[in-house]
Amino acid sequence: MIRTQVYLDENIYKDLISLAKRGKISMAKITREILYEGLKKRKNIDLSGKHVLKKLLEMQITEGPKDLSSNINHYLYGANKKN
Repeated sequence: MIRTQVYLDENIYKDLISLAKRGKISMAKITREILYEGLKKRKNIDLSGKHVLKKLLEMQITEGPKDLSSNINHYLYGANKKN
């Protein structure tokens, strides 16, 4: 293991102490357990956008604006359309 220091909000610190006492384990151990759980959840989040692309494909959109490439800023950001 690697020893490190972390600055904690006072409420988080109190909650960790309370959980450690309730579980009769060290504050370090309960902190590691919480970090493991949180990291596991975040590692499983798909940020690639693949699920969005799949949903778009399922929608089977076959028509769209004919001037999309020349007016992309209009459709994305609301800029004025080019003539």
